[in-house]
Amino acid sequence: MATSNAMMASAFESPPLIDARFLPPSDDVDTIYATHTARVAAHLQQRPGVRALPIGSFDDMVASQNRMNAIKAAFRGELEGITREELGRLSLFGHPIPHDVHDAIRTEQARRASQA
Repeated sequence: MATSNAMMASAFESPPLIDARFLPPSDDVDTIYATHTARVAAHLQQRPGVRALPIGSFDDMVASQNRMNAIKAAFRGELEGITREELGRLSLFGHPIPHDVHDAIRTEQARRASQA
């Protein structure tokens, strides 16, 4: 479970194992914390027997981030990289360039695969 005010990150699909919610960039840390705490409580209430793994130290935080990164990397591998839709959402001006970039990425992936 992740709660953040990094709105640009919402352009990317989240793996099914990660329940991500992105708040407006103007939300302060107290709002983010309160939202996250409420989301975790609701999640746990719907899943009797499941418990949250508390982060009590810097090492705990790094380990949690590493687990999330591994889940994201596996998911990204299933998608074979960034999707056309994600690139489109990253485009601030609705420009068609993201589609050209996506096509170039796929062409390069195919070229590299044929050389392997």
